[in-house]
Amino acid sequence: MGEAKAGPVWTIDIETVPGLRSVWEQVRSLCYAPADYSQEQFLHHIRQAELLSASEAVDSLPSTEAIAKEFLKRDAFLAAPKKQFAWSEDQIPDSLPDTRSGPRYSATSGVVRLGPGMNWDQRLKLRKELSDFFGGNVLESGNFLYPPRGFKEWHTNMDGEPGWRMYIIHKGEGRSYFRYVCPDTMQIKTIEDEDGQINVFRVGPDVQFWHAVKSVDAHRYSKGFIIPDSWMDALGAYIT
Repeated sequence: MGEAKAGPVWTIDIETVPGLRSVWEQVRSLCYAPADYSQEQFLHHIRQAELLSASEAVDSLPSTEAIAKEFLKRDAFLAAPKKQFAWSEDQIPDSLPDTRSGPRYSATSGVVRLGPGMNWDQRLKLRKELSDFFGGNVLESGNFLYPPRGFKEWHTNMDGEPGWRMYIIHKGEGRSYFRYVCPDTMQIKTIEDEDGQINVFRVGPDVQFWHAVKSVDAHRYSKGFIIPDSWMDALGAYIT
């Protein structure tokens, strides 16, 4: 796969891709605040001193301390025994009880996790449709809501499954953005979010790609996937 236009982040308007019309409808149908979400509880969460500091840090380059912590996490990931990450394409079941559970909030981020309680059959259907579109296995990598003042701190994903990430964004009125450090210039770059925007970028233990997300005053939903290395064969013509 060759490089195209800009990088290391490629953006696509999902509404310009005919083969993703059904995917876009399904993604939007999964973008809603869970019944147990409380704005008051969320605001209490992000007012913690460490989270206020992490949110403010998104306006500056990652600190020396943050870089050191990220490499420690990467080293731990590389040293840990590897487990099967997900089913292969011929192992995807027709249905599965949604047994996933967990906290809505992260100790380090102003993010609402939408996965717990989300319809598992619908998620499998969406994953299967994307696998057909790309002609290769697609894995789910995240379901998030960033309410106003929500954020994801500077991170690299060096301690996670390597490969290409694709995030589909659904947002209402207001401003939110994706931010990264350009590897060539070490300058902060900001990509303003649009409804229906797709962001694609590569992560892994061998890639020090610093990125973050912040919502100023929007409700920003993002649904993430790990997509095949050949993704540009399907989306290259639609890169903006």
